Order: sequence, then structure tokens, then C-alpha cells
Amino acid sequence: MENKIFTLTIGIPAHNEENNIGRLLDSILRQKKTNYKLIKIVVICDGCKDNTAKIVKYYSKKYKFIELINDGKRMGKPKRMNSLYANNKSDIFMSVDADIVLEGQNILEDMVECFSDKKVALVGSNDKPISPNTFLGPMVVNWIKYWQYTFRSINNWVNPFNCTGRLIAMRNDFVNKLSVPISFAADDHFIFFKCQELGYKFKYCPSAIVYFKVPGNLSDFINQSVRFGKSGNKIRSYLGSWTDKYYHLSKKRKYLSYFKWLFYHPIKFPFALGLQFIVRLYSLFRKFDTPTGVWITAK
Repeated sequence: MENKIFTLTIGIPAHNEENNIGRLLDSILRQKKTNYKLIKIVVICDGCKDNTAKIVKYYSKKYKFIELINDGKRMGKPKRMNSLYANNKSDIFMSVDADIVLEGQNILEDMVECFSDKKVALVGSNDKPISPNTFLGPMVVNWIKYWQYTFRSINNWVNPFNCTGRLIAMRNDFVNKLSVPISFAADDHFIFFKCQELGYKFKYCPSAIVYFKVPGNLSDFINQSVRFGKSGNKIRSYLGSWTDKYYHLSKKRKYLSYFKWLFYHPIKFPFALGLQFIVRLYSLFRKFDTPTGVWITAK
């Protein structure tokens, strides 16, 4: 029996990503396609004020399956993506952030292969941070790597930390049931828990490596960290306390991870912890919510 060839649609929400959108599209176009047929790539410009739309339009003239949506409005990622979810006809839909780059040529193949298990409806990628050329960058990278090292294996790898919105793949019957509340700008955790709530299976694909650049200044890092830190509480209030187990980390595991990371990174990690102290102090005194799903973007 021949292996199934899946149809695939890719959705890319973008806000002022002129510096990376071309690199992202190039990294998608060079992917091998042995187990899927790429139907279209839809890039949605969400209130772009730069040359993002112009760059995508150039690609769309060369590759007819690349489609640009540019209405000049700033609506936020959840509202933009919900329209694509509802109208998807492909077997697989992938949501791809515009500020990443795919490593190698087998990323999409590896993720699509996970759907050979008919119970799988959601697949997460392996996002790796890279540092901008700033003083703060290496410390931010160190903190993210510590966080990933500590939390990713929770619940046998089935947890929201492995479902990052930078690149996720979803089966169509799940996508068509998905509608993310517009206040969830950090939509990836909501998607993970909706998958669990509906009885579908999640799978983490460690070989699907994508790179993203971390915030290079303190203001952007604080905004991003507070958004991420508050997502668990928001999920709990919206979906219920059953979600808590997917965030739970034993004290033993937490402290072992902490001291091991400190041993291997005796200089960078203390600075990274200092940054987290600033973030937590800041979050105590500022209400951080986005009823429209539109976040302050990194500069």
C-alpha cells in the first residue's frame, strides 16, 4: 500500500517583517515534498507599514501558489488565523510565524509524517533561539534554553511548551473546529488545550527545527515574557483547572534542573535569572491584557 500524499496549506501572519519574510519563504520553498503536495502559502499582512507586502507580491508573481492578503488593517493574529482555519480545505494546515527560518529541507516532511498516525491532529516543532548582536541577547537565549530543557519533557513531551506558535501543523478536521478567542494573542497554548479537550492527539516533532531571533532589548523582552508568563492563568480561567497538570513540574525536577544549568552556565545563567526577577516585578505592577489580540511588537 502506497503512503498517503497529504495536501498542505501554509498560513503566515506578518506584521512589519520585511527583514525576514523573504528568508522564510525561501526556506519553505526549498523543502522536499515526498509526502505532501503544497497547495498554497497565504501571507496575511496585519497592518504592515514596511515593505513586507511588496516582497511577498514579488514572490507571488513567480510562484502562483503564494497568495497575499493585505487590507491595511491591524487586527491581531487570532482573528487573522481564524479566517484561514474556517476556510481550510487541505488535509494539513500549518501556521508559521513570519519571523522564523526553517532549518534544512526536511522540516515540513517530518511534520507531515506525524499524521500517518490517524489519531494525531496537532504537531509541534522544535524552535531554537538565536541571539541578536546585543549585550542582552545571549542572556535571553540562555534563559529560553534553560526553560526548554526544564519543561519540554513534562507529561512525556505532551505539553503546551512543545506547541509553540512559531510552527505548528494541524489536521483539517481539527482546524475546522478551531476558533481562537481574539484576546488570546499567545494562541499556541489555547490550540494545544483545545486539541486535548476535543480528544485529539498531540505529537512533538524534535527534528522539525526552526530558528527565531530573541528580543534584543529589555523592553521587548519584558513584553514577551509577561505575555508568555500569564498564558497559563488565562488558559485555566477559560478552559478549567484540568489544564494544570500540563504545566506541573515537581520540585525535585525543578531544583535539579536549576543547579545543573547553573553549573554549566555559571556566568550567563545568574544574569538570566536577574532578568526574570525584573520581569516578575514588572508584571506585579502592570496589567497586561490584550482584548483585541494585538500585541506590542519587538523593535
